[in-house]
Amino acid sequence: MVLLLIAMNKKACILGATGLVGSELLSLLLHDDYYAHVNIIVRRKIAIPSKKVAVFVTDFANLEKVVEAFHGDDVFCCLGTTMKKAGSKDAFKQVDYEYVLKAAAIAHKQGAQQFLVISAVGANPRACTFYNRIKGSMEKDVSSIPMTAIHIFRPSLLLGKRQEKRLLEDIAQLFAKPMRFLLKGTFAKYAPVDARTVAEAMINAAKLNTKGVHIHEAL
Repeated sequence: MVLLLIAMNKKACILGATGLVGSELLSLLLHDDYYAHVNIIVRRKIAIPSKKVAVFVTDFANLEKVVEAFHGDDVFCCLGTTMKKAGSKDAFKQVDYEYVLKAAAIAHKQGAQQFLVISAVGANPRACTFYNRIKGSMEKDVSSIPMTAIHIFRPSLLLGKRQEKRLLEDIAQLFAKPMRFLLKGTFAKYAPVDARTVAEAMINAAKLNTKGVHIHEAL
């Protein structure tokens, strides 16, 4: 009973709680008794009708202004953008590498035990494409931070309803089901995946309380 009560008193932090995966993650954690409290870090004030959630507003370049949001057990990082939305390689790197690395460093300094982050299939610091090189460099440098556990998730095309329109993703979602059927075995990691499925995988991994660095593919 004592162990159960301890487990159900966990505190979580979400970065990117208004994004595709982050919003699903927040929805799941709101109804999960394993977590007693959830801090979310967002760029603009949003209303969450729950006493379980505390909202911290800041630009992600200034995460050090909301270090108290990182107090707790598990930090879920769902930050990410696209080259088109970022506008330049430097801006993309700032979001998908610099902000994520800063978040992991602050989480460690504030005593968080686990850092769970979304990367991408094909991430590799020596990849041919800039996108995958940045994701791979992020994974490499985040993994060097001595936290109890680091979980890296590498989804392929994310399915779900975004706040902003992404034409290519909208087209791809039309072919999602046949792609899932065709991409099996060693190619399963390239199959499209629902954002909610990724969020569920992140929560399930956190609850395992395993140590070390773990990479999750074919979600």
